[in-house]
Amino acid sequence: MQTSAMRLFIQRVIEKLHADGLTIKDLADKIDMLRQALSKILNGHVETTMGNAERIAESLEVTLYELICPEEPTVKRRKAEPQAA
Repeated sequence: MQTSAMRLFIQRVIEKLHADGLTIKDLADKIDMLRQALSKILNGHVETTMGNAERIAESLEVTLYELICPEEPTVKRRKAEPQAA
């Protein structure tokens, strides 16, 4: 069963590949991994190691944090309502 961090990791890696115009093979070659092994990771069939996740992040020129951590929630402040006298 995939964790939410793993699902987010996969989603963001795939988004980054598309944004950079790269294929799974391109990324696999960069990190010295078989294309089939990387494909299994990105299709959610197997989980990756922390070391592989770091190599993937580095090769995509992002931090591992950017790939696995949810975005910071945005907090909207309400305007103070006037106090009744």
